[in-house]
Amino acid sequence: MLGTFEQAYLNNTINALDDFSAGYICLMDSNLYAKIPVSSRIRFVQDSINIGAQTALAMIREFGTRDPVSIANQSGVRIERVSGSKIIADIPIHSEYVPSIKTIYVYEKSMRQLEGAILRLNLREIFPLEELFSLHVAHEVFHHIECTRVGPLSERHKVVTFSLGPIRFMSAVRSLSEIGADSFAKSLTQVRCFQKILDYFITEDTIRKLFLRIKDIPSKDSY
Repeated sequence: MLGTFEQAYLNNTINALDDFSAGYICLMDSNLYAKIPVSSRIRFVQDSINIGAQTALAMIREFGTRDPVSIANQSGVRIERVSGSKIIADIPIHSEYVPSIKTIYVYEKSMRQLEGAILRLNLREIFPLEELFSLHVAHEVFHHIECTRVGPLSERHKVVTFSLGPIRFMSAVRSLSEIGADSFAKSLTQVRCFQKILDYFITEDTIRKLFLRIKDIPSKDSY
C-alpha cells in the first residue's frame, strides 16, 4: 500500500493536474515521443486539447445535451456493456470503439476494478464513480466523431521515424487522438481530470511511474 505521504502527494498532485499536464503525460507514453521534435511537443498537445474541447461544444449545440449516451444514440452509435474484461499488454481496457459496426464496448469487470482503485486511493472527488461510465462513453464517442467528421487527430501531426537520404518515413502519433478524446470527455462530464490518468492507478508501480512523469512535464513557456 502507498504510505501516508505518498497518498497525500497523489491526491494533491491529481488535484493540481491541469489539462495540458495530463495531455503531456499521454504524449510521453507514446512510443514515438522521442521522435517528436522538442519544439513541437507542446503545440501537438495543446492543439489536440483545443480540438477536443471545441468538438464537445459543437456536439452540445448540435444535440442539445451534454449527455454522452444521448449523443451516441443520436449519432447512430450502439453502446454495449460486456460483463468481462479485456487486457492488452497487461493494461486493462475499460472501453473501446469499433468503427466498422459503430459500436462502443464498455467492459464492466475492468470498470469495477477501476472503481475499486479510485475508492482505495480516495480520488472520488476528482473521478466521481457515477460519472465513470459517461466518461468512457464520451471518450469513445470522440473516436466515432474522428472517423465520421473531423478526421483522425493522430494524422494531423506526423513525425519522421526513419530517413534514408531524401526518403523519409512518417508515422501518425496515436496519442494525439487519445488526448483529444480525453479533452472531449472531460468537457462533457463532471470528471476533473483526463481519463488517461486512470491508467496509472492499476498498481503502486504505475502510480510511482505517474509521479516520475509529472516531474518531467515542461512549462508551456519553456520552449
